[in-house]
Amino acid sequence: MAIGGLLRTKLSQDYWNDVLKSNIWELTTDELQPSLILSYRYLPAPLKRCFAYCSIFPKNSILEKNMVVQLWIAEGLVPQPQSEKSWEKAAEEYFDELVSRCLIHQRSGDDLVVNFEMHDLVNDLAMTVSSPYCIKLDEQKPNERVRHLSYNIGEYDSYDKFDKLQALKGLRTILALPSHLTRFSCNNFLSRKNITKLPNSIGNLIYLRYLNVSRTSIQRLPSETCKLCNLQTLLLSFSYILTELPKDLGKLVNLRHLDIRGTRLKEIPVQISKLENLQTLSGFLVNVHDVGLEIADMVKYSHGSLFIYELQNVIDPSDVFLANLVMKNQNKELVLKWHNDTPSNLQIQSVVFEQLHPSPNLKKLTIIGYGGNNFPNWLGGSLFGNMVYLKISHCGNCSWLPPLGQLGNLKKLFIHEMKSVKSIGIEFYGSSNYPLFQPFPLLETLEFCAMLVTPRFPNIKISFNNQSYSRKRNATLLFIKS
Repeated sequence: MAIGGLLRTKLSQDYWNDVLKSNIWELTTDELQPSLILSYRYLPAPLKRCFAYCSIFPKNSILEKNMVVQLWIAEGLVPQPQSEKSWEKAAEEYFDELVSRCLIHQRSGDDLVVNFEMHDLVNDLAMTVSSPYCIKLDEQKPNERVRHLSYNIGEYDSYDKFDKLQALKGLRTILALPSHLTRFSCNNFLSRKNITKLPNSIGNLIYLRYLNVSRTSIQRLPSETCKLCNLQTLLLSFSYILTELPKDLGKLVNLRHLDIRGTRLKEIPVQISKLENLQTLSGFLVNVHDVGLEIADMVKYSHGSLFIYELQNVIDPSDVFLANLVMKNQNKELVLKWHNDTPSNLQIQSVVFEQLHPSPNLKKLTIIGYGGNNFPNWLGGSLFGNMVYLKISHCGNCSWLPPLGQLGNLKKLFIHEMKSVKSIGIEFYGSSNYPLFQPFPLLETLEFCAMLVTPRFPNIKISFNNQSYSRKRNATLLFIKS
C-alpha cells in the first residue's frame, strides 16, 4: 500500500522506472521494508520532518488530527504559506498527504470522530529516520542531540526519571503521554486531575508555543501566563473547576487556538478581541456587560465544534441573527447552554433559540438549561438528516417534546430533567405524508432521566431497571432513571 501511495503522486513513466530500478530493493533487512524506505525517500522535505516527528507517539496510539497539526505548527515544522492559505490548512494538507501515501491510515470511528494511527512498521521507520533527535524516554536513552521527547506518565513517577534531562541543552519538546494510550485518543484519555495549579514561574517559558492543561483541577490561570508571547495553542477543555482567565489575555499576540469547552468560566476577558491571529475558539461565553467579542464575531473562529455558554446574557436577539449559524457548514457539533439561576427574560430566550438555527450538516446537538416555554420550530425538522446525537437537559419550562422521530439518522437521544413534561404522545414521533413513515429508524440509544412522567410508547415492548426494549428492525436501549 505504501508504494501505491507513492506512485499515485507521480504518473510519469520515467518516475516509475526510477522507483523500479532503485537499489533500495536490494536491501535484505528484515526490520524495514524497502517499499517503506522508498515512500519516505520521495517525500518533500517539510513532509519528511512532519513524518519523523510522529515517532514520539507510542505504537498503537490513536492520533488526533488537530493535535498533531497544532504540534507540527508549534514546532516550526510547517513553512508559513506564501498565499492566503492559513498555517492550519497547510498543515492539514500535509497530514492528508501522509494519509494518501498510507504512512498514516484512518481507523474506523463513529459518526463524529475520525481516528488515525500508524502501522507498527511505519512507526519503526519514523523512529529510524528521526533518530537521534526524537526519542521515547521509556524506550530509548537520551543523548545530547535529542530535541523532541515523549514519556509515559506513571502513577508514581520519580524525579530521578527527569534528572538526566537537565543536560539536554537542545531539548525543545517534552510531551507527556498516558501509560496505556493504546486505542485511546491522546487528548481524551489523559487525566491530569492531580494538577491543581500552575506555578507563577510558567511566565519564564517565553519560547513555549503549545500548552495543554485540559482535564486538570486548576481554578485559575496565573497572570504570568500572559508573558508567553510565543504561545500558539492553549488547551483548557474540561478543566471543570476553572473559573477565571487572566485579564491580560490579549498579550498572547501569537495565540491561534484557545479551547475552553467544559469549564466553569463566567466570562471571557475583553482583551480576547485583540487576538488578531486567533484561528479557533472552541468555546464562547456571552458576557453580562455585552463587551468584548460578540456571537457574530465568535462564529468565524469555530471549526467543527462550537460551544456557546451563558446564553441567558443575550439582550438583543439580533446579535444572534447576525451570527447566521445556518450557513456555517463546517460546524458538526453544537452545544447551547443557558443558566437560569439569575433573573432572565424568557421571551428573549425563546427568540434567541429560534435564531440559533444551525446548519443542516450538524451531527451532534446538546441543549442545556433553556428557560423558554417552547422549543424552536427547527428542532426536530426533517432537514437535519445528518444528526446522529441529541441531548436535551434541564429545560424545565417546556411542557412538550419536539417531533424528534423525524430525525432519520438519529442514533443516540438523551432527555434529562424535563420537569414540566406531563406526557409523551404520538407528537414525539413526528408526522409524515408518507404512509410507510417509520419514526426513529436508526435509533440505538434512548435515555430518559429524572422525568416526572413515565414515558409510554405505543407498539414498543419495554422492560424497566435499565433493561433493553426491542423493536423489529434494530436493537435499541432504553434507560429510564428516576
